[in-house]
Amino acid sequence: MDSLADIPAGTMRLIRGNPNREGSCSSLYLLVGDATRGPIHEISPEEGVDFPWTNSYSNRFPPRVKIFHFNDLHHHLVNITHNRCLPVFSRIVWKMREVRRACQTDPQTTTLLISGGDDLVGSVFDELLVGGGDTPYVHAAYQLYSAAGVDVGVIGNHDLDFGSTILEKAIQRDARFPLLSANLIDYSSIARYYYPAAIMITKGIRIGIVGLTTSAEMAQRIGSNFEIADPVDVAHNILPALKPHCDVLVLLTHLGFSKATRTAIIRGAGDLELARSLPYGYVQLIIGAHTHTVINEMGLSPNSIVNGIPILQAGAMGQYLGEVDITLHPKAVVTNSRLWMTSEILPDEDFEQEQVQPMVQEAQRLFERPLGSATNQPDLSTDSVINYMAEGESAMANFVTDAIFSSCSRLGEQVAFAMIDCSLLSAGLEPGKAFTYGDWFNVLPFANTLRFCNITGVQLKALLEENVLRINRPDEPNMERGFLQFSRGIRYKVILGTERSKARAAKILILGNPIENVLDQTFRVVYTNFLRELSHSWEAYAAREFGLSVFRVSDIPYTDSDLFLRNQMVAYIQEYGGVTEAGGASRDGRLIVE
Repeated sequence: MDSLADIPAGTMRLIRGNPNREGSCSSLYLLVGDATRGPIHEISPEEGVDFPWTNSYSNRFPPRVKIFHFNDLHHHLVNITHNRCLPVFSRIVWKMREVRRACQTDPQTTTLLISGGDDLVGSVFDELLVGGGDTPYVHAAYQLYSAAGVDVGVIGNHDLDFGSTILEKAIQRDARFPLLSANLIDYSSIARYYYPAAIMITKGIRIGIVGLTTSAEMAQRIGSNFEIADPVDVAHNILPALKPHCDVLVLLTHLGFSKATRTAIIRGAGDLELARSLPYGYVQLIIGAHTHTVINEMGLSPNSIVNGIPILQAGAMGQYLGEVDITLHPKAVVTNSRLWMTSEILPDEDFEQEQVQPMVQEAQRLFERPLGSATNQPDLSTDSVINYMAEGESAMANFVTDAIFSSCSRLGEQVAFAMIDCSLLSAGLEPGKAFTYGDWFNVLPFANTLRFCNITGVQLKALLEENVLRINRPDEPNMERGFLQFSRGIRYKVILGTERSKARAAKILILGNPIENVLDQTFRVVYTNFLRELSHSWEAYAAREFGLSVFRVSDIPYTDSDLFLRNQMVAYIQEYGGVTEAGGASRDGRLIVE
C-alpha cells in the first residue's frame, strides 16, 4: 500500500501477500490500516482479492497445525569464538525440515515457523547490518530465516535499535516473510513494510496472527519517528474484527511474560495481563518473547494457561525451539506443547555450509580484527568485571567512563562527567594480552547509545548518597543493584557502616570542588541508555526492606543521541593502542571504600 491515509478509521484493508516460498504457507493475506485509533469494525478486501471467508479443510480427521517458534535470538545464529564456531540456527532448521518432510504426505497436518522478535543486537553479526564487513548491509538473521522457511515474525524492541531506516532497508532486502506489529506507529516509510496482522492459509486452515511490540528498552534513534501504542487496547481493537475470519487465532507478542517478571523491563502489560484482559479462551494461544522466559519445558503447564489461553515462550539465544500443536476438533485447542533443547538437535549440514558459513566468514573477519592490547591490570579480567566491579573502584569502569567523557569532548559535546552502571559490561579481557574486535564486542554486546541530561548539584548530591546504598558489600551476595561508576570528574568515599541502610557518602569532590560549594550549579552529564534498568527488582525490595528512596535518573529530562557507545569505545581504544593505563585503565583513588 502506498498510503494508509486512504483507509478510513475503523476499517482495515485486506491485501494479498507473498508467502515465503521456503515456508509452509500456501496463501498469505495481510491487514493494512491503523488499529491504534479505535475499534476495527470492517475488514475490506482490496479490489481483486478473493479471500476464503469460510474454511475449506477436511473434517474427516481432525486437522492439526504444528507451530514451531523461537524468540530473542539476538543474532546468535552461531556461537563464534577464536577457536571454533558452534552451530545454533541450523539446528532449528534441521528439526523444522524433518517435521515438514513428514507433513508433506499428511493431508491433515501442517506446520509454521515463527520468530518472536529481537533478532538483532548481541553478536558480531550486528556489524554486517551497519556496514562493518566486506559485504555491507546484510541482516544475517532475516536472510537466514528466509532461506530456512520462517513464515512470519514480529518486530521486537531491539529490532529498532539501529533505527527504523536501517530496519526498513533490511526488511526490503533480506526478509521474504512478513513482519508484524499492530501497535507500532511509524511516521516514516517503514510503515509500508510491516503489518498489524496476517492471515496465513495452509491446507485449507486459516491462521490469523496479530503482532504486538513492547515499548520497553526502546530508544528513539535520530532518524526514527515512531511511537508504541498500548498493546492491550490495540488487541481489543483488532481481534473482534479478525476472529470471525480465522480457524486459529494467535497473538504473536514481544511484550514479556508479565509485569512481575524481572529479566527484562515491561511497561504497560505483559502476556499474562493481556490474556486476563480478553474474554475466556478468546484466542488459541499467545506466543511470547522479550523476557527470555523458559515456559512449558516439560509440557504444557497449568501455570502458563491464563484465562483459558496458553502462553508460550522459548527462552533466548537459540537455546530452545518451541513446538505447539493446535488441533481442530472442531474447536481449535492446544493439544501439545514442548521445548526442544537445540544442543540436542543435529545441525542441518547442508544449510550450515550453503547458507550460514558465508555469513560466518564475513563475521569472523570482523571478530578476529586486532584492536589493541590490555594492560596487565587484574581489574580488566572477566572474573573481576563480573564479581568485583560493583563493590569498589575498578580500572575497567574507570577506562570506560573516561573514554565516554573523552569521546564526547572530541565530538564537541561538552560534559562535566560520565556515568555507567555495572550491567553495561558483560565480560572482561585477558590482562596483559592482545585482544580483537570480537573480544571487545563480548565486553559490550549491546547497541547502547549515549544520552545527555543536566543535573543540579543538589540532585547530584542526592544521587551519590543513594548510590552508596547500592554497592555490593562483602557480607552479602552480589546482585544487580544499579551501582554507578563515574569518570574522573567525581571523587568520593563510601563509608559502608554496619549495614546497608547505614552506608553513606563522604568527601565528595565535583571537578575538584567540595559538593557543598556547587549545590547551586548545573552539570551536563553523559550516560548510557538502559542505565539502572535491570535494578528495578532490587529497588522494590530495598524500598520495602529499609525504605530506600529511589533516585530515578530517568526522571531527569534527557536527550538521546545517535552516538553508539561501541563505536566511540573502539575509536578511543585505537587512539590509545588498547585498554591502557594512559587511557584510564587504572585505579586513581576516585572511589574509596571504607
